[in-house]
Amino acid sequence: MLELNSVSKTYPGRNRLPVRALNQVSLVVGTGEFLTIVGPSGSGKSTMLFTAGAMLEPSEGTVKLGGVDIYSISKRKRASLRRRQIGFIFQTFNLIPYLTCAENVALPAVLDGTSYRDSRTRACEMLNRLGLGNRIGHRPNELSVGERQRVALCRSLVNEPDFLLADEPTGNLDDGLALEVIQMFLELNDEGLTIIAVTHDLRFAEMSPRILMLNEGEVRNDTGKSGLEIVR
Repeated sequence: MLELNSVSKTYPGRNRLPVRALNQVSLVVGTGEFLTIVGPSGSGKSTMLFTAGAMLEPSEGTVKLGGVDIYSISKRKRASLRRRQIGFIFQTFNLIPYLTCAENVALPAVLDGTSYRDSRTRACEMLNRLGLGNRIGHRPNELSVGERQRVALCRSLVNEPDFLLADEPTGNLDDGLALEVIQMFLELNDEGLTIIAVTHDLRFAEMSPRILMLNEGEVRNDTGKSGLEIVR
């Protein structure tokens, strides 16, 4: 499904000294897996997620999705691949404030060429599924934080992606709502969706079958269902 091979990412730092956010990271995520990435702030978690999600080109190494090197193809093809195969949930939701819930959710489908009518129908089905049928015509500022999170989740799923990437999906939620979101992720994974999530929430990590720890841009360990710890 997804393969990172010796991926590094370097940013320009103060006094022109480079800052290496990722250092020779290699990783394979198979179809249907649920991987959680943990680590201290500044360890490279979000950089790794954005790089895996075709949004941030690495300085070195390759990222392959379904055998395709996603940074060797044109930006237009990469954008199309991202819309069709990757669902992304941002930590701050990134909902468009002047669009309704249905319009926010429908937007990726419209951008991918689906008619507005069909896109809206699909969006309303997703919103109903996640208990937001009575919020279809509301705008983001009329929603609670938990409702905004669910709208963002609907938007990420509207094009039926192959896998879902989530950056701190429970970071802005209280305990009750966080547990609801965790349960939704588990149900989606049970249905076959491949999920990669960055989190500081230990409850989220503990419910994930596979946990990867990053520190200073490097994979420190990768723990699978068997409990076997692989030191990198």
